[in-house]
Amino acid sequence: MKDYFLRFNAFIKTHLYYLLSKRNIIVISVINLIYIILLLVESQAFKGHNYIDTYRDECLETYMESIYPFINIIFLFFILFVNLSYFTGNESKYSQYLIKDKESKIIFYISKYISIIMFVTIEFLFLYLSYEIVKMIMPYSRYPFRDLSRYFSVYLMGLYYLLLSSIILIITRSNFALVLPIITFFVSDILVNDLEMDEITKVLMMFTLSCSLEKGLYFGYFHAILLIILLSIINVIVVKEIDIL
Repeated sequence: MKDYFLRFNAFIKTHLYYLLSKRNIIVISVINLIYIILLLVESQAFKGHNYIDTYRDECLETYMESIYPFINIIFLFFILFVNLSYFTGNESKYSQYLIKDKESKIIFYISKYISIIMFVTIEFLFLYLSYEIVKMIMPYSRYPFRDLSRYFSVYLMGLYYLLLSSIILIITRSNFALVLPIITFFVSDILVNDLEMDEITKVLMMFTLSCSLEKGLYFGYFHAILLIILLSIINVIVVKEIDIL
């Protein structure tokens, strides 16, 4: 058991080392810099404190409504970028030096998923906390973190697409496979706001996750967690049965 945890810990450190490659840091820094600029622009910060204070309610509504879809899209593409580089790029090639048998293979890939989840969780916290900090600096609201439940929905949706895209990448080994999660995301995003959704569409929507600022997750947290657990199991099966070295 001790040897198992030592290997698991060593794998975690190795995965994080490759996740923090120079290329990844540069790309993520550029993404986050663009995001911070978007926060400042949408907060009306450049119009001055007096303007924001005069039109406080209007500015707050504009800020909330505009940043929510930005975080959705940025978080999705961040996840797809990490998965793409981690399962098909140079970062994926070190596995052949560390995997010796089926047992080490399972440990390796479970630790790999955990490392990626840790990494994207940190990025999500950065996105959300930056949103809250800008909102608190400007004269918007005395109630910080009141939007936490709405953005937790975004986080769960991100985990869903993380697991879905990894399955597709492992099976197809093609960069173009990520087109499917992207299409699924945008189609679901359109349908979740459809007030006249038919029964067939609702059934199809049960196999995906989508959320909106007004409604949150369409089928709620329990449905989201069930899908995430299901995709986690499928990932383990795929890793176990398919030769991905």
